[in-house]
Amino acid sequence: MSDFRLSPASGPPPAGTLTLYGQVLSALDQQPVAGVTVEMVDLPGSAVTDDDGRFTRVVTDHLNFQLRLSAPDYQTVEYAVSASGFGEVTQSFPITPSGDTDATESQISGVVTDSNTGAALAQVTVDIPELELTAQTDADGRYALTGIAVLNFTLNVHAPGYLDRQAVVDLPAHGDFRMDVVLQPEPQPGTGKIQILGVSDLQATVVGTETADFQAQVKNLTAETQDVLLIGKVYDVDGLEIATVVPYVEGTATRARMTWHKAA
Repeated sequence: MSDFRLSPASGPPPAGTLTLYGQVLSALDQQPVAGVTVEMVDLPGSAVTDDDGRFTRVVTDHLNFQLRLSAPDYQTVEYAVSASGFGEVTQSFPITPSGDTDATESQISGVVTDSNTGAALAQVTVDIPELELTAQTDADGRYALTGIAVLNFTLNVHAPGYLDRQAVVDLPAHGDFRMDVVLQPEPQPGTGKIQILGVSDLQATVVGTETADFQAQVKNLTAETQDVLLIGKVYDVDGLEIATVVPYVEGTATRARMTWHKAA
């Protein structure tokens, strides 16, 4: 089962307005970035992301506009936002650490945690095979890899009892970077034979419509062919279910479709 969390709406938006519920994430580890200034290019107003990397902007009489994201130690980036109609839209925006143009090597550090409990994991191996660099997390789940002389490499993370994680890293320049890692426990006997790698939407925005399509990436953890049926729920931040997920028709390739409940 996959759960989705959405920012709550305060009621039907006024006619002629578009409300953007955004979240800024690090392009390296997809963790929220706080303190990012979000400006509307050619339109008045700005916002700063909170501790969860979230911000809200309300635009009047415009369905197309530019956002500029800027923060210390991150590259300034602009995004074009386009909507098919007025209403509400939820979207995430990656932002890339800037690095140090004078540095000749990089350091990657972070914390490894359990996906279920959020607890820090000790004795986790973090390595870059092509550079023969290896580190292990301490009692607080912290690790550090130094002396990274290349900008593009593969980061592997593995620990007994957990599924391996692998990330292809593309640094903009050398410097000190943070990459937190979340590990998923291995399925216990009788509890499941697949791993849900991720869920992504199949449209850039959803505005003024009642349905949205999502695609799930699933890994078969067995050597046998399996038939998989995914069931999901959508909650707001208060834990209230706000959408119904209809699975694909059995035996077909029809995508799962989510029907959103209209705000009261």
